[in-house]
Amino acid sequence: MKRIGVFTSGGDAPGMNAAIRAVVRQAYALGLEVIGIRRGYAGMILGEMVPLGVRDVANILQRGGTVLLTARSQEFLTEEGRAKAAEKLKAAGIEGLVAIGGDGTFRGAMRLLEEHKVPVVGVPGTIDNDLYGTDYTIGFDTAVNTALEAIDRIRDTAASHERVFFIEVMGRSSGFIALDVGLAGGAEVIAVPEEPVDPKTIAEGLMESLRRGKSSSIVVVAEGAYPGGAAGLLAAIQEHVRVEARVTVLGHIQRGGSPTAKDRILASRLGAAAVEALALHLAGTGLGRGGYAIVGQGEVAALLEAPEEVLLAHLEEAAGLRPVAEAARVAEKELQEASRLLEERERELQELKAQAERLRGEAKRARQAQALDLEALALKVSLLEARMEEAQAEMARAEERLKALAREEETLERERQALEQRRLALAREEESLRQELEAVRLRLKEREGFERELKELARLQRALDRPPPEDPGPPI
Repeated sequence: MKRIGVFTSGGDAPGMNAAIRAVVRQAYALGLEVIGIRRGYAGMILGEMVPLGVRDVANILQRGGTVLLTARSQEFLTEEGRAKAAEKLKAAGIEGLVAIGGDGTFRGAMRLLEEHKVPVVGVPGTIDNDLYGTDYTIGFDTAVNTALEAIDRIRDTAASHERVFFIEVMGRSSGFIALDVGLAGGAEVIAVPEEPVDPKTIAEGLMESLRRGKSSSIVVVAEGAYPGGAAGLLAAIQEHVRVEARVTVLGHIQRGGSPTAKDRILASRLGAAAVEALALHLAGTGLGRGGYAIVGQGEVAALLEAPEEVLLAHLEEAAGLRPVAEAARVAEKELQEASRLLEERERELQELKAQAERLRGEAKRARQAQALDLEALALKVSLLEARMEEAQAEMARAEERLKALAREEETLERERQALEQRRLALAREEESLRQELEAVRLRLKEREGFERELKELARLQRALDRPPPEDPGPPI
């Protein structure tokens, strides 16, 4: 097998682009060409085909919808239409098909296989999650999260207005979306096609909630759960009890938007596994996910669960590439040895570069240290010169001070001599004054003697001048 085709059909689902990307990239890894068929079975009948390379599927992993477009074809439901499609595939050299879609897509793929022996492997891509053989289909997780976000917003309004909201979600005759969204969104009632829906029982449950003081409720209704959908169910409930309620049909908003991480991973794994199944010449099966493993039916399941070396050997045998693979393995070993030697040389070169870098660093640091030492020496010389200049200036000032002190000393000596002469003169004056004072004292003593003599003379004079006392007469 050298060339395979890939197409999407039926309703679009988030993650289909991730599956297309995985198909192209896995085919490229196995040496297969990929032809993209536009608009599903309708484009297959018209021959709308384009080659797909790795660059053609770049930057589509995160996009919703399908870059190959999709359509529903009434002509393909006829044998003539399927014969035209098989002729177009043969003319394009397509030896196998990867069909991405739902149950209608899978039924059409089985017709091609049964009627025209076209090898087909199916990849489940539908938001309804209603395909046998897989726990989850591509797009289901994104649709659930999209609907859940809408219900979370509607619940805010329901609580604000104290109303009951009947929210209709997609799923055709399957209740998977309604069940998951209802559980995750805390819905009071979930109506699914798989279980009988009794409007009276639902009405009684809503009234019981009101009696308990619950003023708002969310009722999630799968589109195939009741005739007329959510609006029909509300009308039937209104026959039993009057409630303030609104109906919201989410509709095709659930199909669009960027796929979640879960859908991207699931689509990538299923797309890659589909190419491996075609390369193993295992057609007529649908792939799916069971737990965390990719599962198929019959021999597909056995091989997909086999060790990697067994699967690789089967692929080589099926594609007739055993000699090429052996040569490739030998070349790979030689390349590994050359790569090992190259890595050793690169490590040695890196070590030499690191050593050279260290030496350059050390030389640079040595030059920097030498420059710093020279700068420090220059600073020391400058400092010593400055200190010498300062010392010389200080010595000059000291000499000037000494000269000034000498002059002051001479002046003081002259003043001392003058003072000495003055002292001698004062001593002579003091001696002269002492002599004069002694003479004055002698004169004063002589004067005091004269004064005493005068006083005595005066006393005698007064005695001489006093009259004699009277005669007192004879004693009695």
